[in-house]
Amino acid sequence: MAFRFVRVFCSTPGDLEPERQAFHRALNDVNELEGMPRGVLFVPVSIVPNLTNKEWFQSAINENVRECAFFVQLGMNFEREYKLAQECMADPALPMRDVARVREGAL
Repeated sequence: MAFRFVRVFCSTPGDLEPERQAFHRALNDVNELEGMPRGVLFVPVSIVPNLTNKEWFQSAINENVRECAFFVQLGMNFEREYKLAQECMADPALPMRDVARVREGAL
């Protein structure tokens, strides 16, 4: 069976590393229970933990956001990526279909 890959970006600050890992596990569960039977694999994309200077990698991060169909922001950091994801969702030529933000108090 050929799979269709759907990229999902998870933007999270380093102090929410357990939540980022939970995001990866949740996508694995979704793939196993829902995605694979339908020929879809959700691919988690995120910023590596403990990145001390994001500016060095900003162009690569932006490109990753642009290539994703979904964007999840955990916490309130990374406003630049959140705004970019919203802009991508407004552009029908890009794959972005939904953007969600989970505030730190809700975690």
